[in-house]
Amino acid sequence: MRKRTTFFLWPVLVSAIVFLALLSKTTGLIEKWLWMGQMGYAKIFWEILSIKWTLFGIAFGWVFIYLWVNLRFAARTRPAVMKATPGIWIPRGLSRSMSVFIAAVPAAVFALTYYPQWDTYLRFRWGDSFGAIDPIFHLDIGYYLFRLPFYQLIQNGITALCFLTLLVTIGVYLYFGAFQWREKPFVIGEWATVVHLSILLLLFVLSLGWGFYLDRYELLYSSRGVVYGMGYTDDHVTLFALWIMILSSLALGLLIVIGLLMRRFRIFLGGLGVYFALYFLLISVLPPLFQKYQVAPSELKLETPYLKSNIQLTRRAFNLDKIEEKTYPALMDLKPEDISRNQETIDNIRLWDWRPILETYRQTQEMRLYYQFYDVDVDRYRTEDGYHQVMLAARELAPELPEKARTWVNEY
Repeated sequence: MRKRTTFFLWPVLVSAIVFLALLSKTTGLIEKWLWMGQMGYAKIFWEILSIKWTLFGIAFGWVFIYLWVNLRFAARTRPAVMKATPGIWIPRGLSRSMSVFIAAVPAAVFALTYYPQWDTYLRFRWGDSFGAIDPIFHLDIGYYLFRLPFYQLIQNGITALCFLTLLVTIGVYLYFGAFQWREKPFVIGEWATVVHLSILLLLFVLSLGWGFYLDRYELLYSSRGVVYGMGYTDDHVTLFALWIMILSSLALGLLIVIGLLMRRFRIFLGGLGVYFALYFLLISVLPPLFQKYQVAPSELKLETPYLKSNIQLTRRAFNLDKIEEKTYPALMDLKPEDISRNQETIDNIRLWDWRPILETYRQTQEMRLYYQFYDVDVDRYRTEDGYHQVMLAARELAPELPEKARTWVNEY
C-alpha cells in the first residue's frame, strides 16, 4: 500500500503545481482579453495566445521526453549496479515516479521560458530581407533582426537541456552506485553507462560548437572597441578564437566517438580539460589583453576603418546618405541695404534658450505621471503673422512608471 501511495504522490504534486501556475496566469489573461476585445483586437489576442501555448507545448514535450528517456535508460541499469553495491536499497516504484517528476519540473521551466517568445518566432516566420548587406559577414541585415534571435533561442535551449540532462543523469548514476571508488580514480561498473554518458557529452559539446558559430555574428553588437560594433580586436582576435573553439568542439566530439569505439572512457577526459582551458584563454583572457596592450596605444590608427564603416552604415540606416550638401560662402561686405532686404531672416536669428522652457513644460504639462518631456526643438514656421521662430516639444509616454502610478489602466 505504501508503494502504491508513493507512486501516485508525485503526479498529484506535479498536477497541483501546474494547476496553481495556470490559475495565476488566468486572471491576467482575462483582463487582456477583455481589454483587447473592447479595442477590436480579440482576433489578435487569440492568435498570439495560440502561438504562446504552441511554443509552450512543443518545449515541454521535447524537454520532458528527452529527460524522461535518459532517466529511464539510467534506471534500467539499476539491477546490475545493485549487485555490485548491495548496500544501496532503492524502492522499485520510486524510480519510475521520480523520473516523471524530475523530467516534468525542468520541462515546465523550459516551457515557461519559451512561452513569451512569440514575437521572436513571428519575426523569424515572417521577417523579410532589407536589401542591405553587412560588410563583415556579407549577410542581409534582415538576418540579424529576424533569423539570428530565433537561432540563438533554439541553441541556448538545446545547450541548457544537454547540460542539465548530463548533470541529472550523472546524479542518477551516482545514486545507483554506478561509480565505484577504488585505488584508481573511479571505476564505472557498466559499459552501457559509459556509452550513455558519452553520447550526452557529445551532444553537449556539439551544441556548444553551434553556439560559438552563432557568437561570430554577435560580434557586430560588440561594445569592446571605440564604436558599437565589430572593432579591430573582434575582427583579428575574437573572430579567430571563435573559429578555434568551433574546430575544437568538432575535434572533441570526434575524440568522444573514438573513445567509444576503442572502449576507453578516459581517452577524451584530457581533451575535455584542454577544451575548457582554450575557452578560458582565447575567449575570456586574450581579447581584453590584446585590446589593452595592442590596440589602445594605436587606437585611432587601428580602429579608423571600423569607425568609417560604423558612420557609413549609421548614415544609411537614417537615410542621411541621401542628403545633398551645398556650400554657402560667407560675404564680408555686408551693407545696410542687404540687412533691410533680408529682414525676415535677421528677425529669426536663434536667440532663445530651450532649457528654461523645458522645465516649464515639465511643471505645467506633465499632468499625468505617465507623461514625460525629453527635449525641446527650435524650429521656424510660417503663420498668419509671418515667418517665426517656434519652440515645441512632444509630450511622450514615460518608459517606466513611478511606483504609485503603476495601476492597470496606466500600464495598458
